[in-house]
Amino acid sequence: LFRSKMVGNIIGDKKDSTIDIETIEKLKKLAKGMNKHFSYKHSYASMSKLKENNNIIDDNVNSNKEGEELDEALVGFDLNSLPANLEYSLDESFEIPLGFPKGAMVGTTLHEVFEKFEFTDIRKNNNLDLLIEERFKANKLRLKDEYREYVSNMVYNVLTAKLPIIRGNIIDLNNYFYLADIESKDRKAEAEFNFSELENGIFSNYCNGFIDLLFKSGDYYSILDWKSDTINNDDLLSYNNLTDIKTRVDGHYSIQRVLYSYTLISWLYDLRLEETKEEVFNKHFGGIYYVFIRGCHE
Repeated sequence: LFRSKMVGNIIGDKKDSTIDIETIEKLKKLAKGMNKHFSYKHSYASMSKLKENNNIIDDNVNSNKEGEELDEALVGFDLNSLPANLEYSLDESFEIPLGFPKGAMVGTTLHEVFEKFEFTDIRKNNNLDLLIEERFKANKLRLKDEYREYVSNMVYNVLTAKLPIIRGNIIDLNNYFYLADIESKDRKAEAEFNFSELENGIFSNYCNGFIDLLFKSGDYYSILDWKSDTINNDDLLSYNNLTDIKTRVDGHYSIQRVLYSYTLISWLYDLRLEETKEEVFNKHFGGIYYVFIRGCHE
């Protein structure tokens, strides 16, 4: 326990002045060698995999330990309030090409395309095909012409899709924005967070993770999470069913959205934008966008 705490302090740059330099270097080497096996380090991914007997919702469970339904207050919107014109017909660009790779690696590859592409170039299609080729090759994935076209259409549809404006608890369905209009200076991909203790000491271990995208619009900051999976066994028509999407987000990402929200609000508070976290939320917290990249439409 003592050794683990010293390693944790060193990782967090909280060096104990009573520890000599040689010991510090040895502990740094030890911490590096332990890597993901470090017993005092956790991530969102590791927590989300825990079974429900640890009082954490499992990926395949849509209830808490006592079997109660998830808190509807976390959802933030009423499906009945959404306009009927959100329904649309899917075009051919949504059809998954025969043999298109599946699994975690293709998900990582698609994430990397969005991470490295300059959003404002999408309407000019500058360098997109070259980037797709580069990321597929880097991850040792086969890229046929029809695969490249499919991914290119996917990226275009995502970046030119209408997204509603969210300001904390308010969702403005009458006004929209496009990711294609967000400049690189107003966004940060793979934003890492680290903390060792939540408020009131309820979580004293070291926790870290990466947020797919943070972006700024005016005075508001929002979180975006790319979802490259399909819904209901590759049934693309499921993207027309808002209830299916809501159920999936509630059941799979309830831990994630709380953790990410806490992280962003804490970060904005540390910037001293406002005097209290409540003021930060009211004046600077946009929202969380779960973007299912295979289901967006221009």
